[in-house]
Amino acid sequence: MEDVALSIGDARAGVSGTLGHLPALAATDLTISVSGDDLAATLGPISGLSPLPAAPFAIGARLRGNRDELVADNFSARLGGSDLAGTISARLAEPRSLRADLRSERLEIHSIFDGFVDEVDAPDTPAEPAKKKTRRERKKERVIPDEPVSLGALRNVDATVNLAVKELTIPGYPFRDVAIGARVEHGGLRIDPIAGTGRYGGHIAARAHLTPSAAGYHAEIEGRIEDVRIVPEKSTIPATEAPSVDLDVSLTGEGRSPHEIAASSHGTWLAVVGAGKLPTTLGGFASSGLFVGVLDVLNPFRKSTTYTAVECGIAAAKIDGGKAAVEPIAVRTDNMTVLGKGKLDLDTEAIDLTWRIKPRRGVGITASSIANPYIKLGGTLAAPSIEAKPLNAATSASAAVATAGLTLLFRGIYDRITAERKVCVNALEKGKKIRLDSAIVPSPARKED
Repeated sequence: MEDVALSIGDARAGVSGTLGHLPALAATDLTISVSGDDLAATLGPISGLSPLPAAPFAIGARLRGNRDELVADNFSARLGGSDLAGTISARLAEPRSLRADLRSERLEIHSIFDGFVDEVDAPDTPAEPAKKKTRRERKKERVIPDEPVSLGALRNVDATVNLAVKELTIPGYPFRDVAIGARVEHGGLRIDPIAGTGRYGGHIAARAHLTPSAAGYHAEIEGRIEDVRIVPEKSTIPATEAPSVDLDVSLTGEGRSPHEIAASSHGTWLAVVGAGKLPTTLGGFASSGLFVGVLDVLNPFRKSTTYTAVECGIAAAKIDGGKAAVEPIAVRTDNMTVLGKGKLDLDTEAIDLTWRIKPRRGVGITASSIANPYIKLGGTLAAPSIEAKPLNAATSASAAVATAGLTLLFRGIYDRITAERKVCVNALEKGKKIRLDSAIVPSPARKED
């Protein structure tokens, strides 16, 4: 074939080269290309797949090989603002294997994901409005999926994928110079490394393993995020003034589904938020009534200001058998000091977090002006709710936080958090140094102490 071209509407396809004799495909050497202005309009009617992204697309490659092995050289693909290029080789004879070495200038995760999951509008036959679920119905729902994980189809495949991305865009968390390595072997999946640099500074390093076991699958996740800036979409606050985030995570679990794995998990995590300005209107999930209620607690002047000035935030948890003991929870803003603790059951997904709110001096708020300084976050992950906490119960909880719980980071924070100006600096320094009983993956740009 020489310069064979086909076009249907806005879609175009071309092929040149030699197709080997079937079924051997010996001496196959083809250069192919397919492009169009709308993937949904081009592929949807033919394949019946829906939804698909309504975005421009292009795929091209030089395909060489035979019935035992095929290699796609000069592979390139583009969908909307995302691109991918590299080499893909597949061994079709036993033992089967696949190797892909790919690179990308830019990957827009949210636009790709949304394009494949958003429902297609049907203006001619409008759907009836969905019946709003009651809180009791939502409490019975589960956020962590309980569908069995099955990688059985991969037991006879050995695959290696290496991906390098110059710019990876995730809403609020853009990264650059990202490196991801994935290996499928003996029915298990290993993603190691996951490394990258934040667009506004900071680093991420992590690994995740999922291997078959007698109970289903054994999962391991370890990772560290260091000094990554929180910059919500459409934020008008400069990135240099946004809060930084440090996160250490080490988790293991076993089961046949994500829910079973979470319900049996063990490990620790530590989150530290640095000083910065957090927009009072964040959009997305943060526009929910629950999140708005939390923001109102942290900043009583939220409706009259464009941001909340956060000085520090610390949250740590130890997980044992799917039961997470969250302590301490300490947040300090320009108006308030918040201190608390609580529990999270990853099996039932029940939430039980309690904190005390204390206004800072000289901000125009007094303790008597707060209706109830003791707040509880209850419900479930699917249906969380803010509740007023009885005074006597909350007082005892606060005492426990001030003694036993806070020793995880440092003693005396409860007494000093409103009295010492540098308490946030000290807390952050100690929080960054702590490694909660786990071996954490070192940052790609730093050496472990």
